[in-house]
Amino acid sequence: MRIERLDLIRYGSFTDRSLAFRDGARLHLVYGANEAGKSTALAAIVDLLFGFPHAKEWDFLHEARALRLGASLVNRNGERISFRRRRGNKNTLLADDEGESPLRDDALLPFLGNLGREVFLSSFGLNSERLQDGARALLAEDDDGRGALFAAASGRHAIASVRKGLDEEAGQIFTDRRSKDRRFYQALTRYEDANRLMRERELRETAWKALNQDVERAQAVLEEATAALREHRARERRLQRQVSLAPRLTELAEAERALGELDDLAEVTAGAGRDLEDAVRALAEAEARERDARAALAEAEGALAAIRVNEAVLERAREIADLVSETGAYRQRLAQIPRVQAEADAHDEEISALLRRLGVSGSAGTGAGLTGEEFDRVFPGDAVLARLEEEIADGRKLAETLAVLSRRETEEQAALAAMDRRGTSDAISDPAPLASRFRALSPDLAGLDHADDLAARQKTLAREAEEAAARLDPPVGDIDRLASLPLPSAGEIDAHRLVLAEVREAIRRGEATRAERRALIERRAGMIAEAERGGDVPDAEAIRVARAARDAALSALPEVMARDGAGAGSALAEVARLTAVADGLADRALSEAERVSRLRAEREALMGERAELAENEKDLERLRDRKVDALGAWRKLFEPLGVTPTSPERMADWRRALEGLLAVRGEAAEYADRLAAMHEKAEALRPELAGLAEELGLEMQARERVRALARRVDDALSARRDAWSAERVEAGRRSDIEERLERMEAERAGCLRAQESWRARFGSTLLRIGLAEDDTLGAAEAALAAWRDLPGVVSARDHEARRVAGMRRDNRTFEDAAAGLVAALAPDLSDLAPADAVNRLNDLRETALADRTRRESAIETREKAVERAKACAADVKQASALLHEALARLPAHLGGRAIEDDPAPLLARLAERRELLAARDDSLRRFEEVADGLTREEAARELEGFDRDAAQADLQLLREGEEALTSAHGEATSAHQAALARRREAEMAEGAEKAAFDRGAAEEEMLETGREWSVLRIAGLMLDAALARHREAEGDPLLARAGEIFKTVTGGAYSGLSRALDEDDATALVARRADGGEILVRAREAAGHASGLSEGTLNQLYLALRLAFLTDYAERAEPAPFIGDDLFQSFDDARTANGLGALAGLSENLQPILFTHHRSVVDLAARELGEGLDLIEL
Repeated sequence: MRIERLDLIRYGSFTDRSLAFRDGARLHLVYGANEAGKSTALAAIVDLLFGFPHAKEWDFLHEARALRLGASLVNRNGERISFRRRRGNKNTLLADDEGESPLRDDALLPFLGNLGREVFLSSFGLNSERLQDGARALLAEDDDGRGALFAAASGRHAIASVRKGLDEEAGQIFTDRRSKDRRFYQALTRYEDANRLMRERELRETAWKALNQDVERAQAVLEEATAALREHRARERRLQRQVSLAPRLTELAEAERALGELDDLAEVTAGAGRDLEDAVRALAEAEARERDARAALAEAEGALAAIRVNEAVLERAREIADLVSETGAYRQRLAQIPRVQAEADAHDEEISALLRRLGVSGSAGTGAGLTGEEFDRVFPGDAVLARLEEEIADGRKLAETLAVLSRRETEEQAALAAMDRRGTSDAISDPAPLASRFRALSPDLAGLDHADDLAARQKTLAREAEEAAARLDPPVGDIDRLASLPLPSAGEIDAHRLVLAEVREAIRRGEATRAERRALIERRAGMIAEAERGGDVPDAEAIRVARAARDAALSALPEVMARDGAGAGSALAEVARLTAVADGLADRALSEAERVSRLRAEREALMGERAELAENEKDLERLRDRKVDALGAWRKLFEPLGVTPTSPERMADWRRALEGLLAVRGEAAEYADRLAAMHEKAEALRPELAGLAEELGLEMQARERVRALARRVDDALSARRDAWSAERVEAGRRSDIEERLERMEAERAGCLRAQESWRARFGSTLLRIGLAEDDTLGAAEAALAAWRDLPGVVSARDHEARRVAGMRRDNRTFEDAAAGLVAALAPDLSDLAPADAVNRLNDLRETALADRTRRESAIETREKAVERAKACAADVKQASALLHEALARLPAHLGGRAIEDDPAPLLARLAERRELLAARDDSLRRFEEVADGLTREEAARELEGFDRDAAQADLQLLREGEEALTSAHGEATSAHQAALARRREAEMAEGAEKAAFDRGAAEEEMLETGREWSVLRIAGLMLDAALARHREAEGDPLLARAGEIFKTVTGGAYSGLSRALDEDDATALVARRADGGEILVRAREAAGHASGLSEGTLNQLYLALRLAFLTDYAERAEPAPFIGDDLFQSFDDARTANGLGALAGLSENLQPILFTHHRSVVDLAARELGEGLDLIEL
């Protein structure tokens, strides 16, 4: 998939900005300075393809809901889509038009495939920081060296940590060894404890029957107490009702008696009474308002008559106001006229001074005498002044040019003289042929650079081998013999370790179980002994024997009595004794049934546990025999090596140490062979190096090493090149100086001719401004400045003079207008200054205006008072009519002239009757509240013969008796609840129900933890299998492709990548140098870069692996563009150029886009890629 166009419609700081990505470009480079929006455009690509994140970003210019991005994409099948993306939870893909109709959520599936945001950022996005982090991750060792390769290639470094996390999480749940910290064994312990409690707590049949009888007896007592309390409270409520009803009936009778005294008002309805009251009140209020309105009318007429208005002033109020508005300007002009006149006089003086400087005399030689006509006559004109200014500039320029030429000629002649003094040396031959012959030897010489390192490494390895052999435990005698024998494999050692560990763990668990069982047997025996200390417990057999003895004595009694009458007494006493013994045993067995049952269960459990202990001892014996066999097989495994093994764990370390020792010895031998080959190659180079040294004039030294001779030859060649270059530079400099001197001489002659022509023009212009023809440039510049200043000063003088005349004219107009108004309206103000007189006239105007406003307001107030008085009179008339209508609706016996003149007594009686009716209704309501549904007649019958004092006494007795009944009921309730609680407690036998619940919960938790552990283990195994399959299928092809890219990004310094075994027999990544050398990428070496890659080369290696993965991905699926963000920030120019070439190489399979703010990257890309670069500037 490729991006053809990115539209930043409303996003971050962009509005309606579109970025086009040219088709066919090998690399798209997006360049922008800091704050140009590079980061914004980079984030826009991610949000466009995968949607806006939940957190609000990039909305600092546009509102979040208005954010819009757009693009045009094309996939490898040629399918295209143009769309927009908005912020939201659904329907975020929109059509690329103004309508923005929603697109399907899977519209981008043919272009992105199954890529998500996280995979895109980790695999198809890379910046400088992640590049360096990935390079450091390459140094992390894993099982076979391929995990780092896969992580680097795909950008996924978390797989190993995920695998480790799965194992740790599973280990928190379950391990082979029982531990209190493991969740499964915690649940198992709770299950076993709960199961034991349930077995110990069982309900006995006899006790259960007794508890049920207790509950039934308590239930009967409770029902009797409840019935007695209910009957008692019913009697109390009846007496209380009778006590409350008596006063209520009395209240009702009194209210009805009072209402009877006002029966003559019964025919007056409630509405008629209210109408009469409303009419009387309305008439009184209307009459009061009418009196207030008449008083207000009289007050308004008096106020209007007291107001007097100056009509003459009002007629000319506009003129007065106009003059008042000009008063400030008038006074300001009076103050400014002297100052402006002084400025005009100063300009006259300045004009006179300028004319004197210019030599102008006569009437035009003074400022006051320089009129406009005089100025036009003496002024030379702007054209003449402009020409003079140009000629002054030309003269200055010619003088400066001649001075510069003189200085430069002096400097060049001094340099030429210095060269002559140094003289010339013998000619030096071109060293290029000798350098070419030496370069031909460079590849072979480069291979000798590591000879010292190889020798040091060989010695270090030999020493490490000796030290490792000394550290072996158990020790080894003949290392060479041991190296020829097959060692036990790590799998065999681990298998024996597991067998021994399993046997030891089984023995440990068996001994722990034995100790637990012994402690349990001891505790149970103690419990039995404690229970038996309460006396012999009669069991069924003892009772049967006692009863048999009793029955035998009874059977023999008749025979004894018949045989011996004297012994009958003793026989009867024995029968009585045996009967008492048998009955006593039975009674004790019945009363101690629970203790009997518990002891029987404890004895049975004790027997079972002793049997289990015996079986446990047998198991331990078998396990010890198995341990002896396992140890014998373990020792036999190492007999061929002549070694007595220690523990499997230590022997596994011993085997690894031995393998490391053998590997170190082998590597030391390999280094020795490589050193010998290097020495042979060095001796082959000596004759050619000796020939070069002789031609360079070097003396040969005895027993000199080849590399030292090569360095001397290289230094001599460098000196020869420097001398030859210096000679050529000196000759070139001499030629250049001579050519420059000739050009400067010709330039000087031309300048002198131009200066002579200029002087003739300059003298003619000086005459036109009144100077002598041979005056200097300084005099000309001074005259020019004076002529330039003179027009401005004359113009300023004339402007000030016009201002003074205008201000005086305006003041005369103001004074004339003020005198006319004063004479017409207030002659007594004629002695005041014009401005003061106008202010006094303005006071008269404002007073007249205020009086007119008061008069208009008083007229309006009087008119409103007249209208209000008329309205109030109409209200009085209407209220009087309403009162007559209300009186007419009263019954005839209440009417009459007396009531019409004074209705107040009638109104008072009506109010009294309303209050009595309300009181009667309230009494009736209180009666109904306590009557319990009885009518007044039924209540009266119930109260016949009622004695209130006797009823009060009975109520007191009932209340006192209720306390006793309530207490008895409470005790019965408590006894019943206690019986129920005892039965419930016995039913679950002191927490057996909780034990059952705990056992179920523990069982459920064991199942759940088992499922969790299984899921985690299966996930880990699946992840291992998937990684193994991926490594086998992709590792080697991916490595080959990465090697080709690594060669490109290093500029050919490295030829490729491969794998090799390190000293720990583990697969490591190897970087192959162009000269045939190999470097292992290992963490412990790379930390100090000893025999490892430099930091910059590691970054290049990680980049090569990542690009190889992307190329491989692009061949199998629809790829996304590769986005690089300032990827080469830590690279120098050479590495950056190589990296740009590698990115451009991706263009056949996917679209590479690089963001940068470094101009140097742009220049390098343009130089390396030419037309293949698509530069997009923000």
